[in-house]
Amino acid sequence: MRFFILGNINCGKSTLAKHMQLYLKSKGLEYPILSIDDFRIKYGDGSQEKEDMAQNKFYLSVKNTRNAIIEMVGFGNIGTKIVENLDKNSCIIIYVESQPDICIKRLKIKKKILERIPYPESINNIEQTILHLDNYFKIGKLKEKWNNVCLKLYKINTTNNPDYFIEKLPIYHYHYLSEIIYLLKSLNYKKLISFGGLGRCDINIFSDIDLILITKRDIIQIYSLLKNFFESKKEEAFIIYILEEKIIIKFFSCILIEIAVISNFSKYILFYHGSNIKDISKSILIGDEKLEKEIKSQILSYVPNTIDKEINIKKLYYYLELLQKAYLNNDDFRFYFMNNLVINQIIRILCLKENITEFLYCPKNINKLLKKYKVRLIFWDMITDKQEHIKILSNFLASIGINYNVYTN
Repeated sequence: MRFFILGNINCGKSTLAKHMQLYLKSKGLEYPILSIDDFRIKYGDGSQEKEDMAQNKFYLSVKNTRNAIIEMVGFGNIGTKIVENLDKNSCIIIYVESQPDICIKRLKIKKKILERIPYPESINNIEQTILHLDNYFKIGKLKEKWNNVCLKLYKINTTNNPDYFIEKLPIYHYHYLSEIIYLLKSLNYKKLISFGGLGRCDINIFSDIDLILITKRDIIQIYSLLKNFFESKKEEAFIIYILEEKIIIKFFSCILIEIAVISNFSKYILFYHGSNIKDISKSILIGDEKLEKEIKSQILSYVPNTIDKEINIKKLYYYLELLQKAYLNNDDFRFYFMNNLVINQIIRILCLKENITEFLYCPKNINKLLKKYKVRLIFWDMITDKQEHIKILSNFLASIGINYNVYTN
């Protein structure tokens, strides 16, 4: 993956890049730092001709280095050239936000270092450049310029702790995602779509990577390709296996990747629609505008299965009856099992209270819902007395407006 660290002059890009490189190295991943100023030092002499040469060398290095930390301001001719030649959704942007007065203050401290960099303009004009760039950042020009090629834009303030920020960044996720995209593209696969947290662009270090690969090719063939590819990388131990229509890859860094291999998008629209993806274009990792239009069309015409309150109440009562029988029979396992079915129906009913009408195996923001209604109270741990648990359950049902007493004798 290409991680672009962008921001104003002297905002702290180089410091963040070095911290990030060290962190990746500690995890066994080698990521070179490509800095435009390093190329100026190597190829420039202050003239516009040599500046153009330095920028071209920098661009070629960025283009030919698949995994890299790239440090630059983000604007100008070089920024435009890179943006115009990168694939859609193919990089991660980290914007280092800063106040111009901090950058200018650092300018005075770092004057001797900056004097070694052959800018095509006088170092005395850099203060004005900082103020000019600050206006561009403030009005959102960076996001506007990089939005098409950027999968996700993160922001860190120059005063924040870089190590803390990096530790919370799902770097591993993006690294392995990039590896999979690279492999599939090189083998001419045309349609790879993300859903779940990645599709919504809100993954964290605990998220899974959920992907949909649309192809007519056999899943066994794709499984073999991925297995051989990651074995050849020798970066990290992993487990890979097929589960029905999915290829599961579990890395020992606790990254779990699920790739659904299907022949038609409609076969997985249930899960894609349930992911509440706002920007379809950001979920397309391999594909063109035709694929985006196809997804939009199917989403517009899709009618999801919704929660039926009456049916769910009936199911709840049925499972409560079975729970009571398990209690009377002193059957711990059946009591545990039926209690979980009761909880599942209760969660469906609570979803309706929160205007969540679509229910997959696990609704979005479920943890907030569990906390709000204190659902943890009705989990049974096979240790608590069953009669006491039934009293707790009956009180809980009454608290959410369900009048049903589970009798214990």
